[in-house]
Amino acid sequence: KYRDGDCIKGTFRKTLARGPTFTSTESKSDKEEAVVANLERNPYAKSEPHGAVKVSFADGSIYEGEMTAGHVTGYGVYVNAIGDRQEGTFKLGLLTQGKIEYASGEVAKGNFKEGESLHGLAKWSDSEREISGHFENGVLNGKATAVYRDQSSSRFHGFFHQGRRH
Repeated sequence: KYRDGDCIKGTFRKTLARGPTFTSTESKSDKEEAVVANLERNPYAKSEPHGAVKVSFADGSIYEGEMTAGHVTGYGVYVNAIGDRQEGTFKLGLLTQGKIEYASGEVAKGNFKEGESLHGLAKWSDSEREISGHFENGVLNGKATAVYRDQSSSRFHGFFHQGRRH
């Protein structure tokens, strides 16, 4: 457990200043606070999460998945403190491809730019509609299909420009 309350369990990679890198399985918890403190004082060793990990953040958020050299990179699941859930492929801590299920009930699936904005072919839905099409920086732009979940179950297939039917 780190001083800020975060707790990481999994595989860690140790990089020695004048030597090789090796991987070992460790668990960062209260009983290993002394190990962490020792590593912080030791200029010759640095411990970084590497491989499959589970990270519990002080605010209640949880990440379970892959890390590389201390960075959330690879497949994983992140659930933030308010209940938004991101699942898919991460690169340097940002979701690049997968699904976000928001606590509000909205769902976004596809490729993401900067970890949040749908970008490219994707799907977005909420309680009123489901939209499949091309997004640019989170805005529907191009060919798409919108299916409305009202009693008429109407459908629009056509083009959108900056989020509006065109």
